[in-house]
Amino acid sequence: MTNQGLDSFIEEIANELRRPVRLDPRFDDRVMEAIEAPEVIPLRPASTRPWILRPRTISISPLGALAAAAAIAGIIALGVWREGAPTPETAAVPADAPFANVANATTGFHTHQFLFLAPDAKKMVVVGDFNDWDETRTPMTRDPISGLWTVTVPLSIGLHQFQYVKDDTLRLNDPTLPQQSNDFGSPNSIITISTRGG
Repeated sequence: MTNQGLDSFIEEIANELRRPVRLDPRFDDRVMEAIEAPEVIPLRPASTRPWILRPRTISISPLGALAAAAAIAGIIALGVWREGAPTPETAAVPADAPFANVANATTGFHTHQFLFLAPDAKKMVVVGDFNDWDETRTPMTRDPISGLWTVTVPLSIGLHQFQYVKDDTLRLNDPTLPQQSNDFGSPNSIITISTRGG
């Protein structure tokens, strides 16, 4: 095709594009009807129940049901077994040995009675590695006549560090026991619990 033929072809296309197009007078109305706003979708689900209470269908295979039943039976059996086992908190202190370490063969713990003379104290607690140094877990009881504070605690075999806390502010050591420096540079009292109970 020559340049002249190409030019006339382009001119023919341009004339066709310039020619006005006749539209149906209802064309605009039909377009607007087709693009009307869709129905508003609510943001909240139709159900007013919380998601956790809505009904669900759960499918489980027979093998899965058997495994779930075995797990539940194991948890119940463990609870029953542990319920009958003695714990350090339930280890009894014999009345005839109030100041001694007493071995409890069923738990592997020994009870130890902590004693501290502080007649002017309003409150005494013992804190140590056996109660996570928690000042609320091991309060002591005061004898009103002697001013002697006591508490009996089950301790595992080994070395234990502890301190007494007087009136929620003052930390004191047991003057009758050896001391060992702690991570903060101050000393802690040391007690050793052996298999012989002393």
